[in-house]
Formats: sequence, C-alpha cells, structure tokens
Amino acid sequence: MGKFRVWAMTGVASCSLLSAAPALAADAAKSEGSQLEEVIVTATKRESNLQQVPVAVAAISAEQLVKQQAVTLRDLQYSIPNLVFAGQSTNRRPDITLRGISSATRAPGYEGSIGFFVDGVYLPFPAQWNNPVLDVERVEVLYGPQDTLFGKNTISGAISITTKRPTFDFGGSVNAELGNYAFHMARGSINVPLGDKAAVRLTAFGSERDGYITNVFNGHKYGDSKQAGARLQARVKPVDNLDINFSASIYDEHGAEVQSERVGGQFSTNDPRKVNLNIDPKTSRQLYDSTLTIDLDLGDAGTLTSITGYNALRAWYRMDEDANPVDLWFTNIADHSNAFSQELRYTSPTGGPIDYVAGLYYQHTFWAQSGTLETLPGDPNSDPGGISSLPNASLTPRDYGERNSRRVSGNTYAGFGDVRWHASEALTVHAGLRLSFDTKDLNYPGQNVFGAGFLNLCKLGRASGGTTCLIPGGAYPQIAPFSDYLSKSALTGTVGIDYRIAPDAMIYAKVSNGQKGGGWNTGTQRTTQPPRFGPEKVTAYEMGLKSEWFDRRLRLNADVFYEDYKDKQETIFISITEGFRIDNAASATIKGVEATANLKLGDFRFDSGFGYVDATYDDFACTATLNCKGQRLVFVPKVTANAAAEWTHEFDGLGNLSLRVEGTRRSKLYLGVPNADPSSVPGVTLWNARASLQLADGQTEIYVFGKNLADKTYIISQVPGDPSSPSRGATFSRLYGPPRFVGVGVRREF
Repeated sequence: MGKFRVWAMTGVASCSLLSAAPALAADAAKSEGSQLEEVIVTATKRESNLQQVPVAVAAISAEQLVKQQAVTLRDLQYSIPNLVFAGQSTNRRPDITLRGISSATRAPGYEGSIGFFVDGVYLPFPAQWNNPVLDVERVEVLYGPQDTLFGKNTISGAISITTKRPTFDFGGSVNAELGNYAFHMARGSINVPLGDKAAVRLTAFGSERDGYITNVFNGHKYGDSKQAGARLQARVKPVDNLDINFSASIYDEHGAEVQSERVGGQFSTNDPRKVNLNIDPKTSRQLYDSTLTIDLDLGDAGTLTSITGYNALRAWYRMDEDANPVDLWFTNIADHSNAFSQELRYTSPTGGPIDYVAGLYYQHTFWAQSGTLETLPGDPNSDPGGISSLPNASLTPRDYGERNSRRVSGNTYAGFGDVRWHASEALTVHAGLRLSFDTKDLNYPGQNVFGAGFLNLCKLGRASGGTTCLIPGGAYPQIAPFSDYLSKSALTGTVGIDYRIAPDAMIYAKVSNGQKGGGWNTGTQRTTQPPRFGPEKVTAYEMGLKSEWFDRRLRLNADVFYEDYKDKQETIFISITEGFRIDNAASATIKGVEATANLKLGDFRFDSGFGYVDATYDDFACTATLNCKGQRLVFVPKVTANAAAEWTHEFDGLGNLSLRVEGTRRSKLYLGVPNADPSSVPGVTLWNARASLQLADGQTEIYVFGKNLADKTYIISQVPGDPSSPSRGATFSRLYGPPRFVGVGVRREF
C-alpha cells in the first residue's frame, strides 16, 4: 500500500492548500456569464447534486448523450474514465472492465462483476449489458463495490440508466439521421397527459446500416446492423403522495457479426476490411423488460419505494471459429434467460442529524444455454497434408461435433442499509451493511458427441501445424448428465467520512468490500463434470475531492483508489481433453485515479476526463511452469483519457450554432496472460465531431456528425497463433474497430 499512502497524503495536502480557494474564487468571479449546469444523480438513492455526493461517480446527461451520438452503452466507453469494452465486439457477451475488474461472462454459472441497472432493476445476463440508451434521462457510472444501496451487490461498480418518466404536459420529439454505409435511423417519443393524474409516454426507434467488412469467399458484408425498439410507460398519481410508474420495452438487434481475420498464412487477405470465411458469422438478440415502481411519500416520515422487475432475452450467435474458408470448425450458441426481482426500500427524511436508507431484496434468475460445435467429416487419420490439401469449398454435411446445453437457476435474498450521521455542518460520517444469501442450481444434461470421432482432431492438429494426433483416436470423452447445488451467505459493508472544506469543495474517504458469488464453468468444460469455484472478494479504499470554482464556471472532481482483490476467478487451460477450468487461482492489487474537469467561459465549454489503473497479479500460477506475479490483468489499459471543446453562439434571427470536437485516448492493454505482444491491443487515439444549428424557434435542430474522423485503422482484439488450438492455427487473427462514420440529422421537439 506504499504508493497508495503517498497518493492519499498528496491528496490531503492538496485539499488543505486549496480549502480556502473556492470561496475566494467565487468572490473574484462576479462578472456576468454562464455557469455549468447542475448535475443531478441518484447514486445515494436520493436526487442530489453530484457535488454533494461523497461517491466516485461519472454522470452523462440526456444532452450529453445527444452530443456524443450515443446509441448504446458501448458508445460511452471513451468518455468515461476507466470504463472499457474490450476484446470481441459481440453484444451477446461483451468484455467490459470498470476500474480494472472485468465482466467477461460466457456461460451460465458465472456472474458478472459490474452491476447494470435500468430504472433500478438489475440486468444479470451479458446480452443485456450493452443496453440501448433510448429516451434516457441520464446514465450514472459508480465506481467500486456497491453493496449497501443497491438491491443486487457488485464488486467493481454499477452502471445505472434512468429513463425519462411520463410528465403531465403534452410534448415529444422526432429525429431522423442518414449516414455513410447506407445508415438510416428514425426515432420519436410522445408524452400524453390523461387528465391531471395520469400520463403515458411512448418511445420507438429503428435503424439500419450496411456492413464494412467484405468476405472475399462469397462477397457477403459483415458488420451490418439492424436495430428496432420501443418503450411504453404509464404513470398514475391518484393522490399527491402516491406515484405509480409502469414501463414495458422491447429491443431487437441482428446482423452479420464482425469476424476476426487471419493475418499471414495461406488464407490471409492482408486487408483489415476483408476476411476469407466459408461460414457467415451472425448474431441476434431480443430484450424484453418490464418495471413497476411505486413511490409512497410519507411526508415527515420518509419515502417507501417498491421496484418490481421482470426481464427476459433471446440471443443467438454463430461464428466461424477457424477463421478461414476451409470447413473445419464453427459454433452455434443460443441463450434463453429471464429474471424476476423485487426490491422494497425505505428512505428516511433529511434535515436531521441522521438519515438513512434500508431495503430488502429478492431476485430469481434462470439462464439456459445450448450450443453445437461442428466440424468436417472424414477419416481422422487421413489427410496427411493438412489444410493445404483441402478444397476451399468443403461444404459437405458434418458428422463430427458436440451438442450440449446447460441451465442454471439462482435466488438472491438480501437486506441492506446505509446510515449517515451529520456530526456538524461540515462533517458527515456514514456506514452501511449488507447481508445476503444466494443459492444456485445447475442442470447439465450432458455433452452429446456425435459422429465417428470428435472434432476430427488429428486433421485439425495437422492443419494448424502439428504432426501427430492431438488425442489418440481423435475423440473427446462423453460427459454424463450432472446436477449440483450451491448456497452461500455473505456479510459486506462500507464506512466513510466526508468533510466540506469550503462551500464549494468537499473531500471524502471510504473503505468498502464486496463479494461476487461462485459457480461452475459450464461453457468450455470437457471433464466428467463441471467443477465448482468459490466467491471472489474485493476490499476497496478510496479518497476523493469534489470542487467548483469561479462561480460554478469550473468543476474539478478527482479520486484515488486502492483495491485488494482476493480469490480471483481465473479461466485456466488444462489440456486439450479437459478444456478450460475456472478456479479461485489468483490475487491482485489494483490502484489508480479518476479525474474530470469541466470549464465554461462564455460561448466556450471544455470537458475532460482522465483515468489511470495499475492492475497487476500478486499471485497467479498462469501455466504449469510460470507464476504471473507482477503481470497485468486482462482488458485493462493503464490510461483512458478524453477531452472535448465546444463553441456555442447565438445569432440573431438564425438560432444557436454549436461546434464540438472530441478526442479520446486509450493505452495498450492485454487480452491474455502471460502478457505478450501477440495477445495485446495497441493504444489508440480517436477523434469525433458534431456541428449543429438550433433554429430560432428553439424546437428544431439540424446537425452533422462524424466518428473516427481520421479513419483510423485500429485493433480491438487479436489472438496469437497456437498449433495446439484448432481455432487459431499457426497464424494471428485480428479484429479491427469500425472505420470513419459520418452523417446528418434533424430533430424536432414539440
């Protein structure tokens, strides 16, 4: 903890030196001029000014979402410090990292580390995580364990989306966009009051875009996307102190998934926008969500809130695993999942020496996943020439492969609370506690290997550079049906302090711990039964500063953190016959910084964010002969940074003209351990821009936008060649980010 102590001491000293500055600055800045807007968040389950909340949180308003052309959460990753969508681009199983801890869930039995919430309802399944930000009021990203204020506990942080509720005034908007790659989008919302006690709000959108990757094997395009969604909300206030809100939404997305391309070797195209595949990669997902929220205002006695949620999904994914035109190996995976949750929360009134939040939570989840893995037919001991002797168009029926399915259901029961004691006008002490009990049931019907041998491994082994069979006889063992049950209780909590050193400046510090449940590896397991793994634990130390200067023209927020990561769940390759296993095999230390700055000077506005993470293993036997102590955790760049400059000016009789330019930077990250350049992703800098004219009527906006304006060709994933892996072969494969995207749009409010 040596470096963390140095950071902490430096932060305390800096805050002491600056403690009088905000008040002096306010006195010195009485001139006319605009101010930064007040940012409202619900990070502590109360609507509060961001600057009054002693929590490390990044907030994106509805206006900022528009300016950043954000459609899904993935679009926000470059503007939020230490948030990363890494690895494969698929939305069925995104690899997401927050503050150095990753959610890379592949199959039932394995939980995510980041909590994703929409209107207070937890979304437990990976295909839900890259959620559309449709008709959204704000997005909040909370850093560190979140156990004492949210119904569902998380160890890395929480991403909370708050949608726009119906109001009792008529209004709405329509929006249309056109862009390159035949992109077109239309969306709209309408809010209709039904008297003075009820209202409904309907939002819908649809978009299409052609692909930007060409398959030279068949001429098909990949990277295309078709999306459509709708949300219906109803609000009733039968009496002044009772607010009932119901919402139901549906979202559909499908297209040809971007596929890694071979780099070097027989089937390489040597072009980042071309691949050579005989199987078209496809993906689709359908999300269904419904929420009932009831708020009962008890006046001086506080507020009682009930949140009932149900969500379900259907997702499908097909990939040409061998990444070449030979009919060797492809997978089909389908997910069918649903979850029900009920949260009952009491929020005390404020104004006294003590205020608190207390709640009860229940959740039931069910996740069923089925898959097939298929390969070419033939004699596994034939074809001594490997790939070179096979025709490019080998499309004969497949009689080798694997069919399996896995189902995991779970229940969570929890009680949580957080208490704040205002010791003085400047000093507040808070503490929170959570007691949870989790159960999980695994139903593994077994693995059905079909055909004369599994995977034709001799042929695949030779095709990828080997000279002998990977398995004598070329077959994996069958796996018999299996079931198991897990239960675990956990007590976690937080304690902290915040102190207002000036009217516009606050320092805070806290310690919290979190726990992620154990489970089974049901996705890449080839032993006789999926073995269990246990929970992983994080203890986090954090100190921060929140401040505003020059009559709220400048906002500076920063925090430093240190996290002790124990019993980390790691996926370990055992052997070609046993596949992969998840074990509590590692411990790690994570430390770093998050900082944001916002400045408003007349017609100019500047926004910036900076994140630094040093995440390394303390102990991890990553191979049979190597301990990866000191090596970096996967999916974690050391630096994430962004900066945006915006100029807005009102022209008489014309309207408001706005020009915005944004630059983002992400440093190098690794996709595997041991760390090595062949499995690393180089750093990248991207530039985006937007220009808009809001007409004098205040209701119509015309705009143009561009993403990746420099048309940067950049890598988002790459895999080293490995003769022992049938899917990789002897060469690299790489996945590239999207090219330059430009468009024009018009928006009308009424």
